[in-house]
Amino acid sequence: MNIFKRLVFQGWIPLAILILALASLVWAATPHCPSGYTLSADGSKCVQDVTPTCPNGYTWSSGSCIAKATMPSSCPTGTSYSTGLGKCVSYIEPTISCPSGYSYYSASKKCRKLQNPDCPSEFYWSTQDKNCTVTRTATCSCPSGSIWNSSRKICETSAAPYCDAGYTLQNGQCTRRTGTAQ
Repeated sequence: MNIFKRLVFQGWIPLAILILALASLVWAATPHCPSGYTLSADGSKCVQDVTPTCPNGYTWSSGSCIAKATMPSSCPTGTSYSTGLGKCVSYIEPTISCPSGYSYYSASKKCRKLQNPDCPSEFYWSTQDKNCTVTRTATCSCPSGSIWNSSRKICETSAAPYCDAGYTLQNGQCTRRTGTAQ
C-alpha cells in the first residue's frame, strides 16, 4: 500500500487540514499597523514618530531645542561654549508643540500618534490582552425539563428534590435513620 493510501486510511489527511486551518487563523489574528506606523515594543499600540517643533532661532538636537551663538571667544550671557559644536549655545527647556492628534513622549523625545492596531474582520483589539480577539455568541441547550438561567449560566429544573428509598429529605439533605431512640 502506498504512503498516500496509508495516510488517508489512518485518518491523517483531515488532521493535517485542521492544523493548516488553525495556523491560518493564528496568522490572521496578528495585529497589523497602518502604513507609516510601527507596532510599539509592548505590542499594545501603533506608533508614528514625528520630530517636535522648536521656537524661532532654535533647532531640535538630541532631545532639546538649542539656540546657536556665533561668538566662540566670549559667549553672551545665558550661553556657554560647546567644544563639540564649536559655538556658543543656549539650552532651554523646549516648548514642545506636536501636530494635532500626537502626544509628546519624553522617553523617546518624539511626538507620537497612538492608534490601535488593525485586526482582521470578526476580531477586535483587546486593550486588556493587547491582542486581536474574537467574540462569538454561543447558544446553550438544556436537557428536557430544564431551562437556561443566563445570570447563573447553568441549566435549572423546577422539579422538587427527592431522596432514594430508605432516606428522608431534611434541611436540604437526604438522611437515613440507623436505629430507634428509646
